[in-house]
Amino acid sequence: MNELPPPPLSQRGGDKLAQTGSPPSLFKLAPAASICEANGGGSGVRGSSEQGSMLMEALVAVVILAVGLTAVIQALVSAYLASRTSGRYSEAALALENAVVEKIYQGGIAAGVDEEGRMEKPFDWYRYKLASQPLNFNGASNDQINDVTVSVAWDEGAKIKTLSLQTFLFNTSAKSSNENSEF
Repeated sequence: MNELPPPPLSQRGGDKLAQTGSPPSLFKLAPAASICEANGGGSGVRGSSEQGSMLMEALVAVVILAVGLTAVIQALVSAYLASRTSGRYSEAALALENAVVEKIYQGGIAAGVDEEGRMEKPFDWYRYKLASQPLNFNGASNDQINDVTVSVAWDEGAKIKTLSLQTFLFNTSAKSSNENSEF
């Protein structure tokens, strides 16, 4: 049972590191041309039908993105416009309150008043209308209480916006005996 020793690595071709300077590879790589031929194309590039489908996928993705961005931008613009309109109504309510309180401090709002005009600064872009008449309840007129309507209007684009207030105030044309009393 004499066995021969195996030949040296250099004679077997197994010493790739010594011959090429790189370790032996575990897998043999096929040339690129043979891979493309196996996939149906012989030129080394993808087939034209595959390129067309990738282009369609990219186009569909861009359209979906554009529709989504359009919806988001439209929602932001709508939110901005709603916020601005809400701010104008709040400001108009404050201007309306100031107008009524100012009239009350100037001596009240007597029956038969019907006036229009512009508000004073800082609300000078608002227009107002004030109307007052004796309260008419079930056909009977009450001279002690006035039915007061105050409206504020402003331009917003091509539209005219209006906010109105209707309230009942005691008639102040007849001074009471304790007009100097504080409350």
